Amino acid sequence: MQIGAKLLVLQPRDRTVLEKLALLRLLDRRQIEQFAGFHSVSRANVRLARLRHAGLIVRFFTATETGSRRSVYALTKRGTAEIQKPHVPIKWRPDSILLGNSFASHQLALSDIYIAAATGHEIRWRAFSAPPAPSIPIIPDAGVETSTQSFFVEMDMGTEQAKVWDRKVELYLKLAIFGAFREIVPHPQFAVLVVTDSEERMNFLRRVIAKQTPKLFWFQTLSTIKRQGFWSASWLRPEDSALSPPGG
Repeated sequence: MQIGAKLLVLQPRDRTVLEKLALLRLLDRRQIEQFAGFHSVSRANVRLARLRHAGLIVRFFTATETGSRRSVYALTKRGTAEIQKPHVPIKWRPDSILLGNSFASHQLALSDIYIAAATGHEIRWRAFSAPPAPSIPIIPDAGVETSTQSFFVEMDMGTEQAKVWDRKVELYLKLAIFGAFREIVPHPQFAVLVVTDSEERMNFLRRVIAKQTPKLFWFQTLSTIKRQGFWSASWLRPEDSALSPPGG
């Protein structure tokens, strides 16, 4: 691939970056470093700049919790063509600043969950743009499958009211009770993993969901997942205070 007078030879690590962006849509540099094996910030920045100048990825900026600027990346149409994936456009101008962009925050949080779930485990990560079971109008944020377990993931950013969650719980229960999930997951049962941005929010949702069911749902904060790992015995049920791995 020609970049001005230079030829960019895509390395396996470059293709990993493109493949993960196709799967997750948005990644920041720290996330890319984690799964692509970059051993220094400067090396990651140089390689990402080359991919960007080749027209394979595009950069945007968000703010970190401390107020500093953070680079985030997405695939371009050329990038998806390079790895033969369908192109899902993101309609932001290159190098634009995404202040208060809830979609970007949500996608980056899901990317953190994916990285934690994939660390040391073989998983299948699924993204949904429509209800996976057409008869039940629920669209999970993501799906995680291992050889023995199936999960739907809900990344809660603290913006949805209790009545929205009441409806989600109702639909997930229908999915479980009427067996429609058998059309979409390879295992005889599933669990719903609810990840929140704070313990206060997690405990609020536990109380909301416990009014309908003590089963099916498991809860954890994103910060705990990043600190202790996705598969650690740190998940809570709606009512029980005992800590368990996801799914029990």
